[in-house]
Amino acid sequence: MAEVTNASYTGPDGEPVVVQNGGELIVYGNVTGSVGGASVSSGGKITIHGALTVPEGQTYIYAGPTYKTAADYTTPTTKTGYLTYTDGTSTVWVKDPATGGGGGDDSGDYFVLWGKTTTYLKSDFWNWILLIFLFGWIWMAV
Repeated sequence: MAEVTNASYTGPDGEPVVVQNGGELIVYGNVTGSVGGASVSSGGKITIHGALTVPEGQTYIYAGPTYKTAADYTTPTTKTGYLTYTDGTSTVWVKDPATGGGGGDDSGDYFVLWGKTTTYLKSDFWNWILLIFLFGWIWMAV
């Protein structure tokens, strides 16, 4: 499994995120492509905890042998708070902008500290505790 924070690609062909052969990728943030958005095949899985953006008329998601538009999601979803795009063996989950995501196994907020540390926080209570801890740590360091 691989994890990245945001992904973009501005080349003349290809997608910013590609997973094949049973691999798994988690994107914390947004995915932006100039030609395509995400490509998944052969049992691969991609979870996007943000928006997936491609220019109008370009491929939103390529799942196995099928090209999907933003409106081609599967209902019911297989991950609460996310839109599901699948060919039956390979799946891409994109955070549902209507719900704000959350509620599934990958739910909760995250933060990136100095571009390196990603942490799940399952509730607002823990968000505040972490924020107080970080500010206290920074204040003591100064």
